[in-house]
Amino acid sequence: MDKTLQKQAEIGERVAFLRKAKGWTQTELAEKSGISTKSYISEIESGTHNLTLKKIVQLESAFHAKIIAIPKEP
Repeated sequence: MDKTLQKQAEIGERVAFLRKAKGWTQTELAEKSGISTKSYISEIESGTHNLTLKKIVQLESAFHAKIIAIPKEP
């Protein structure tokens, strides 16, 4: 698996984890984040959709949590 697909899968897993931790359905997350549909959320969680920065920010705002950890310089 190339690195881009691997990162998409990791982000999808994180989104699914955070959503389930909040007790939200995919539809509820779509509504809370301003992302168009449940099917879009499903694609994100399955790692088949490449997210834009805008969508990442929308999801992080809904969760009040980071989806992508930015490594600190050593």
